[in-house]
Amino acid sequence: MNEHEYKFGANILENLTTGMYQDSRTIYREYIQNACDSIDEAIRSEILTESDAEIKITIDRQNRKIVIEDNAMGIPDEKFESILGNIADSEKRIGVNRGFRGIGRLCGLAYCKTLRFVSKFKGESRERSMTCDAKKMRDLIYENNLNGKQYSAQQVLDWINEFGHRRAENPDAHFFRVELEQINPENMDLLDIDRVREYLSFVAPVDYQPNFQFQDEIKNHASELGFKIETYQITINGEPIFKNYQTRFKTKLSTDEVFGVEFENFIDAQGEFLAWMWWGKSNLKGVISAKDNPPMRGLRLRAGNIQIGDEGTLKKFFTEDRGTTYFIGEVFIVSKDLIPNSQRDYLNENPTRINFERLMTLTFHNRLTKIYRAASVIRSNQKKIEESKRARREFDEMKAQGKFISEDHLREEEEKLEQKQIDAEKAAESLEKFQRSLDEQPSIIEEIFQNAEEEIIESEQPAIEIPAEEKKFFREEKLQHLPEHDREMLKKIFEIIRNSTPEETSTMLIDKIEDEFK
Repeated sequence: MNEHEYKFGANILENLTTGMYQDSRTIYREYIQNACDSIDEAIRSEILTESDAEIKITIDRQNRKIVIEDNAMGIPDEKFESILGNIADSEKRIGVNRGFRGIGRLCGLAYCKTLRFVSKFKGESRERSMTCDAKKMRDLIYENNLNGKQYSAQQVLDWINEFGHRRAENPDAHFFRVELEQINPENMDLLDIDRVREYLSFVAPVDYQPNFQFQDEIKNHASELGFKIETYQITINGEPIFKNYQTRFKTKLSTDEVFGVEFENFIDAQGEFLAWMWWGKSNLKGVISAKDNPPMRGLRLRAGNIQIGDEGTLKKFFTEDRGTTYFIGEVFIVSKDLIPNSQRDYLNENPTRINFERLMTLTFHNRLTKIYRAASVIRSNQKKIEESKRARREFDEMKAQGKFISEDHLREEEEKLEQKQIDAEKAAESLEKFQRSLDEQPSIIEEIFQNAEEEIIESEQPAIEIPAEEKKFFREEKLQHLPEHDREMLKKIFEIIRNSTPEETSTMLIDKIEDEFK
């Protein structure tokens, strides 16, 4: 029998706290995750109804304090010290609970001076608390590394943790509360209510905002699959959080709109249901702008309705990284064998994950990539047709308003117009050929094609009417009252301006000069 005594050094605490997460706001996700598991247990035990369950987040920027409280199970008095004092010794189960490793509660130690847990179990006479001196922990780890003190994790925990209790005002109360006091000056982003709300609006397991018109369709599809999208009432300073999906959004070049949703079910060769997805059907006018929209772009992976990773987590399944930024949508994990890793930025590696990735690649690489590339071809060709029509209108307008400076100028513009007309004819031929192949394309492409055609018809303007008689419309003809010498001089000046400045600038300058001499 091996009787060696194993020692865990203090640095393991650093790995589980300051070294665990890249985004400090992750602490909200970890504590919400634990609260959701407790709410589920409370509902199963009939201590709480689903409609009464709530998670309240209070952010006090002035006093640099955060409180996260749920009204769920709480922890029984007799188990309080063992559950909170032990690390990575959770009673939670994989596939049943969102959190199961027993380390998430430590995350707050990296971001505040004092971390406190307070709990009350229904029917018991006292509240229990554990207060952690987070700053002392960080100082001890620093001292351990700097001076080689060789503290053990056990020693550090004994020095920083203090258990307490007090008489409960209401024996029937039940709750669990996390308090982070004196948030570190370098972590003030944790107190930025808008940024925290933005983060949780896609990370937290909350409902879609009420005006998202496709939520019923999404929920109905989930119900048909026998899948429940679990949602919880979560508030920040009294204001509820919702998933901030919207139907209108900006791309880099224009505005686009979701006009429907599509669904994909991921079932492996053995018939195991691994996951399902919804994604918003739009005209795919371009990459969704990250700057001008709520952070909803990308296809997001979710387990227990809590986001795994971020908007870019699934980008590797597209032919190119930017593929995911053409879409909005969610992939919901169904299989209990698809297990989030400890940092919850992806999944543990196992055979089920490999099968899942194979199915994702087939859908993202073959289907979704084909769709947004086809949309790009449609847009590119239709843009050439629109440009030709716009160029014709502008040419006719210049002619009608006498905007040409000389015969050379007129010929140059005619040549440009002719080239755009050639490009438009080729584009029209390409679109006609593409339209004949629509039977071989996913149905969404036909919808995009038809929507794009309708947009062109709506944007078309009536042509400028030109007098029937042949007439040259040059600028000098509007200055006939000037001596010939002056007209020739102005003509040369106009040519210099036109050849040396951008078209918009030259037109503006020439118009102003012309107005002066009318």
